[in-house]
Amino acid sequence: MTDPSESNGERNAPLETLTADSRVEGWIRTLLSDSMLRPLYAVLLGHGVAFFSPILLFAFRDRNLFGLAGIAILIVASGSILQRDWQLYRRPGPLGGTLLAIWGLSTACAAAANHYKIL
Repeated sequence: MTDPSESNGERNAPLETLTADSRVEGWIRTLLSDSMLRPLYAVLLGHGVAFFSPILLFAFRDRNLFGLAGIAILIVASGSILQRDWQLYRRPGPLGGTLLAIWGLSTACAAAANHYKIL
């Protein structure tokens, strides 16, 4: 039997060598692969949307400089994760796809809240 640390695979690598992105990505991959955990993934998306929608709404509607700066930082961080996914997979990976879904749904919810004057 071989030592798991000798393998080049990410799954068999020691915990100390895994990056935070790969641990979160593995967690999201588990949520997506197991059909019993997909409702938990939907809850994760819903919490992300509920957190980012008001930030987007207030930053753009009120032209808040600090809110816009915070959104810029989040966009740069999301872009770096998507760039890493593109280099590894040539498409958005589980973490990148989750971020794209959260950004898209948050933008749609913020636009609807602005249009219907909800907040």
